[in-house]
Amino acid sequence: MRRRRSNGACLTLVLAFLTGLLVVAAPATATAAPGNVPCGPAYDRILYGTPATAPRTVALTFDDGPSPRWTPQLLDILRRNGVKATFYLVGAEVEKYPDLTRRIAAEGHTIGNHSWDHPLFDRLSRRDQAWQMDMTTDVIRRTTGVTPCSFRAPYGQASDVTLQEARARGMSVANWTHNTADYTTPDGLSPQFQDELVGRAVGPWHDHANVLMHDGSNGNYRQNTVGAVQRIIDHYRQHGYYFTDVTGRWSGTQISDHYNRINGEWALGAPVSGEIPLPGNRGRATVYQGGGIYWSPSTGAHALRGAIWDRYRQIGYETSHLGMPVTDEALSADRRGVYQHFQGGSIYWTATTGAWEVYGGIRQRWGQLGWEFGLGYPVTGELTSPDGIGRSSVFERGAIYWSPATGAHELRGAIRDRWSQLGHESGLGYPTTDERFTADKKGVYQEYQRGAVYWSPTTGAREVRGAIRHRWNSAGRVTGSLGYPTSNEVRLSGGKGVLQAYQRGWVYWSQSSGARIVRPGAIRDTWASMGWENGSLGYPVGEEWTLPDRRGRQQSFQHGHLYWSAATGVQPVMNGPIRDRWASLGWENGVLGYPAAGVVTTSAGSSQEFQGGTVAWTAQGGPQVLRGSLRDAWVALQRER
Repeated sequence: MRRRRSNGACLTLVLAFLTGLLVVAAPATATAAPGNVPCGPAYDRILYGTPATAPRTVALTFDDGPSPRWTPQLLDILRRNGVKATFYLVGAEVEKYPDLTRRIAAEGHTIGNHSWDHPLFDRLSRRDQAWQMDMTTDVIRRTTGVTPCSFRAPYGQASDVTLQEARARGMSVANWTHNTADYTTPDGLSPQFQDELVGRAVGPWHDHANVLMHDGSNGNYRQNTVGAVQRIIDHYRQHGYYFTDVTGRWSGTQISDHYNRINGEWALGAPVSGEIPLPGNRGRATVYQGGGIYWSPSTGAHALRGAIWDRYRQIGYETSHLGMPVTDEALSADRRGVYQHFQGGSIYWTATTGAWEVYGGIRQRWGQLGWEFGLGYPVTGELTSPDGIGRSSVFERGAIYWSPATGAHELRGAIRDRWSQLGHESGLGYPTTDERFTADKKGVYQEYQRGAVYWSPTTGAREVRGAIRHRWNSAGRVTGSLGYPTSNEVRLSGGKGVLQAYQRGWVYWSQSSGARIVRPGAIRDTWASMGWENGSLGYPVGEEWTLPDRRGRQQSFQHGHLYWSAATGVQPVMNGPIRDRWASLGWENGVLGYPAAGVVTTSAGSSQEFQGGTVAWTAQGGPQVLRGSLRDAWVALQRER
């Protein structure tokens, strides 16, 4: 965060002081988007001119939209000229073009209700007129968070019934003073028609003009209207007019104009400061009893209030990561909360989670996962990790962690719980992937900087890392011979090694022996009976394999080997002169065959029985092979005794 300059600090203190006086008056939680508060008092008559107090005002109005062909062109012209207009939107078109509707609202134009599907109102019952109004207000509110405060009946057919139903909904009814008759346009560009259109828009003279034009529907040609608007703006501006909306809400600055547009007396209360310049020439702000309005040339004017306003103040106003607001509050898509977008991120609020900011890579990933429909709402702001490298945000159904090296990835469920138990990022490191399905589609896994966590319904969430993980990977992971891990890594007695259990075996590791698979069966059972890794054999240094004669199997350990055949069972052969002599005779394929018993050691020496004879060792004679009648005689003479 950049340090404030001295003049900025003073201004921030002023803002803090002013808002601090209002802690009791300001709501503790957000309630609804500012546009959803009731409109101001509705007029009891149909408005033709703008009922403004300024000497000369003009309202430019556009009916029947939004239209993806014509409305964007008009918005571009209005934005270049810094002019706000009133768009009377048809509900069915709003439903078809929600993004375009949101753009109209975001750029500060007034949105009016123009019925659901543009019927002849003088042929509708009171009930049907009310339905047309309610359906359109609902879709506008759901799309933008704005409640329309004025209604224009299609074709200007506003009867007493229409006026009564609109007023019951807080809407004034407005027609026009200047009908440009642009609906009579030819089907192509016509400079002559544009001249006529401009003439009808500016004359006869009226101090509070209300100009009717159209930007929809798509089936009608409106390029002549688009071509005439700049000349209409120029005329009124040259004659000293201020551009307002149909109800005359105008006060000359972007902030106060926005205050009027959102019914500020309802949404924010009375002002408690003038317009205050923000540090670093970022823009200007006005503080009100229940919030504030911020403005800059690049973002326009936007209101903050309630819990979102409180959170914005807590994290440092416009000097925080969020910067200036770029929208007002709006109702979330799931209708459980509200949100507000800023230059660098957003703040989301619900009654159960409170108001929290999301920005940067974490916000981007959250959006990719479906915003509040994915991980749910944020329940914390962005937190700096203890290592000072990364950041995280916790959501209702998971969390997202970010670091410069790994980017942003979500964690959730049992995998997140296991990662947390291992020490968060100080354990396995930051996530390098999101959760993914395993190859057999029976589980999920997530990769981290120093390992991974695998989960299945039958095995739970287990970490795999280091040399054990590499060996498991080389064995085919979950679809290989070992299957899923069924335990976490377990440090063995003596602290020299670790093991991890899998569905169909185990992986043992020590510094001196590396990572080796031990499979269930007779060889493992014999090793177990001899004391596991703490017994005479030590850690495995090889893995069980089928011998060349295809009649037996063998596995090597630090201090010896285990051999198995159907005829002999499992027998150990320890490293040393007896094994070396047996090896010199061709191992199990030599004259001795497979070991038939373990080593017998006495004070005189050691011996081991094989299928074809005995290898006896003494210090004086070394290893000697006894076979046939010689071996029989030796046995008859009580062997070495």
